[in-house]
Amino acid sequence: MNHKRAFSGFSFLIVTLVALDLATPASATPVDYRAVITAQNGAGATLGYVADDPAYWTPLLTPTSVGALIVDFRLDGTSGSQINLTPENSLEAGYPYFGLVEGRDSTSPDIGPGSFNYLYLGNTDGTAPGSTPQLGGNYFSAATGLNKASESAVWTIDVNALTLDPVWINSDSSTPTTFVFLQSNHVYGGGDPAAFFSHFPAPVTDVTLHLEILSATPASVADFSSTWTLLLPALTALFCLRPLLRQPA
Repeated sequence: MNHKRAFSGFSFLIVTLVALDLATPASATPVDYRAVITAQNGAGATLGYVADDPAYWTPLLTPTSVGALIVDFRLDGTSGSQINLTPENSLEAGYPYFGLVEGRDSTSPDIGPGSFNYLYLGNTDGTAPGSTPQLGGNYFSAATGLNKASESAVWTIDVNALTLDPVWINSDSSTPTTFVFLQSNHVYGGGDPAAFFSHFPAPVTDVTLHLEILSATPASVADFSSTWTLLLPALTALFCLRPLLRQPA
């Protein structure tokens, strides 16, 4: 009878350990990053940190990282495309991703050479990687009542180069170069900064976005507590069986 109870306990332990082993991914461990975003000019000089502007729909630049927007993302490797950024401290509550949103005065959600159409950087609902502009799920639309399109999975990231590049997809699935530029210290995206300047005549500065990494944690470490929760009952069962294993049949 004791042997049966011992066998049952060991079976439970083995099944649990096998299940945990099967749940372990075969690929390299993904890494969870926290970062702030900077803007650099063509000479490589940092102009400031991307931060929410409570009085406008697209971010502004601040001179220091104090109050800068913090974003989280996960990479399997050192680079990736069509990545979602999750803001930690955004003022645009209720929308989980930091993506691109069609500008208020744009005539369509499509950007490209010769078009002044532009994009805000703002919070949005999730859109599938590779999807065309989606309506109705972003902070700008909710706050203004203007139904403008957005995309979330637009970021191409390289943590070795610390680059952060947006790639907007037009309604016809084309991907014209998405430029990032400043006007009045605010950050915009678009397909033609010169055409934007012609329509909105205030100085425009072309910039690139970069990352300052705050932390990088292997996802396996982040998931350790949940793994331990699964393993604990099996270890407890084994510990309880130890007196039985010492008893004669």
